[in-house]
Amino acid sequence: MGIGLLVRAVACTVAPLIVTSRLERRGSEKLACHVSVGSVDFRPWSLDLTLHDLAVTEVDPDTLRPASPQAVPQLKIRRHYIDAELASLLRLAPVTDALRLEEPALSDLFRPGPPGHRRHPGAVQNG
Repeated sequence: MGIGLLVRAVACTVAPLIVTSRLERRGSEKLACHVSVGSVDFRPWSLDLTLHDLAVTEVDPDTLRPASPQAVPQLKIRRHYIDAELASLLRLAPVTDALRLEEPALSDLFRPGPPGHRRHPGAVQNG
């Protein structure tokens, strides 16, 4: 019983730190935007993961930081809930039982620009 409690305490403490750092670092690299996560809750026995205040904000190309402190996120999700299955551990890949997004908000993702201008790396070129 004591080892189970220790494993649970470590998983509840370490997993959110790992998820937050990897999601922010890799997400920012892949999207060429600033990705931030407010907090992460993880329940190891039920494999429930909840991300709070996930935001993707445009960056200043010179500093690779948000364009301004008042910058409005291009994408904001208040709560992102994932209920994974035990098969995720066996397959070493995510297998989800449920996925829920609460209060997703998109704002000004693709502002029109001059012909051939790409405001976001994933945007389709004009023309």
